[in-house]
Amino acid sequence: MKRILIALLLLGLSVSGARSGQWINYTDGSKVEALVEDGQNLWVATSGGLVLLNKSTGEMQFFNRGNSGIPGNHIWALARDKNGNLWVGTLYGGLGKFDGTSWHVYKEENSDLPKNDVRDIAIDRNGNAWLATFGGGIAVFSGYSWHVYDKDHSGLPYDWVHQVEIDGSGNVWLTTGDHKLVKYGGSNWTVYDASNSPLPDYDSYALAVDSHGNVWIGTWGGGLVKFDGSQWKIFDTRNTPMLSDYISAVAAD
Repeated sequence: MKRILIALLLLGLSVSGARSGQWINYTDGSKVEALVEDGQNLWVATSGGLVLLNKSTGEMQFFNRGNSGIPGNHIWALARDKNGNLWVGTLYGGLGKFDGTSWHVYKEENSDLPKNDVRDIAIDRNGNAWLATFGGGIAVFSGYSWHVYDKDHSGLPYDWVHQVEIDGSGNVWLTTGDHKLVKYGGSNWTVYDASNSPLPDYDSYALAVDSHGNVWIGTWGGGLVKFDGSQWKIFDTRNTPMLSDYISAVAAD
């Protein structure tokens, strides 16, 4: 189900029933930004709000600023923690946490969140939320305390962060707005770009780490990149049947 849906992050949502072979289209003109599965439900982040879809019945519930405590209507990112809380990153609305009943909202104005534009979220093995902010670096929130990594106080090279992922060893991987891939191992920062690696000199809006520890980077113009920690491989329209070198989403199953 996840692989089918990821390929269709355009306008609206298309769902395929594997057994019936039927397709159901849900569209209101909103752009789908992210998906998170929750048992029989699917959370869908869109540019017009949050949708909870029951995959069995097709029933949908909509959350927006008009009918809920969600902090913003344009939702960039979703993540679920081990306690079942849903974390929501928004454009200019800050961070929201939904426990199934109530919304808790964290913004620059009421917390140490450095910027209200939260582009991506990853939950580590200790339950900390790593937040990729656009202009404020990386914020780490334990649920009680905050820590911010930015250009002036860490090895992060740029404060505009697109994506964040955590591998099986606990390393944090980031893509930044100055065309860099960054690895943070808890004490050391390693920065890769076109000057010291084969990484194409393009923005990277998509990032995933697979079960073997390979890092997959989707670039906007340079194709798809695989990095295993030592070797790089680039997949693009010149050496594969890929339809485009502009990659907006990557998922590892």
